[in-house]
Amino acid sequence: MEDDFSSTLQAAHDYLQELQLPEGKPTPVDHLLRQEKLLVQSLATRESLEQARDILGLDINVLIQALPKIHGMYPEGTDVVFVNLNSLPERQRFVKLHELAHKVLPWQIFSHLETDDVLRGETRENFEIEANMFAAELLFQGARFQNQALLEPLDIRSALKLAQRFGASAQASLQRYVHTHEAPCALVVLNEERTSTVRGPAHTVRQVITSQAFPECTPWWKPGDLLPSEHPLIRHFKRSALTANIPEYITFDTPSGICRCNLQMFRNSYRMMVFLAPQRAQPRRQNSTRSQVQRL
Repeated sequence: MEDDFSSTLQAAHDYLQELQLPEGKPTPVDHLLRQEKLLVQSLATRESLEQARDILGLDINVLIQALPKIHGMYPEGTDVVFVNLNSLPERQRFVKLHELAHKVLPWQIFSHLETDDVLRGETRENFEIEANMFAAELLFQGARFQNQALLEPLDIRSALKLAQRFGASAQASLQRYVHTHEAPCALVVLNEERTSTVRGPAHTVRQVITSQAFPECTPWWKPGDLLPSEHPLIRHFKRSALTANIPEYITFDTPSGICRCNLQMFRNSYRMMVFLAPQRAQPRRQNSTRSQVQRL
């Protein structure tokens, strides 16, 4: 299996080519599962938990305790996909495609033949990455999402509009939007819950994603960093708002000069996301009349 997972992307593109999905409609996830003769079972009922127990050989109490963290699972060699139907519909769509990948990627059916425990763990980790990649390609229909994004303004609301069009979650769509966009942009994902520190409550940076065209610079945020609640990004974002334009900008140095980024934010029940779109690079100068977001 190749380290760059190109075989997984090719398999997804071949699968999409065979489907010949019409433009402008979400991927018919449930139809694909039926086509592969996979039966979806809920993880929300006692009966389904007992069935999962029988297939997996686990104590039902263990399953009940783990249920809040389980989104779905596909027991190898079966025709059943277990999905937590208490999760959001957009999440369920991705989970179903993830579990579908475990069945249709041909090399994954041999995972049960692995005998080396360490290699088995590494292989399974790669299989999970592959399933996520395959699911994302099917959900966003290959290059269609990227092509449609180019027809919209470079704006967080464009990504959210495409999320509805493709039946995907806001976070997954924002990540895809930034990762595949031709224009320079970035996304900083923060945990919604606050962490207590000696300096007071703070939000943890979970992930930083940049487009390929985003200016090279010393990272101003990185996963694990803490943003205090009084930070301008947090202070200006009203708790009642789902999206917001931040009336400040962030600046950093690049080889071509000072880069200023306009800021927008979006939040759901468990994440806060900061979208950055650079203005054109400015010559370095000492003073500025607009306020700037504090650096960490």
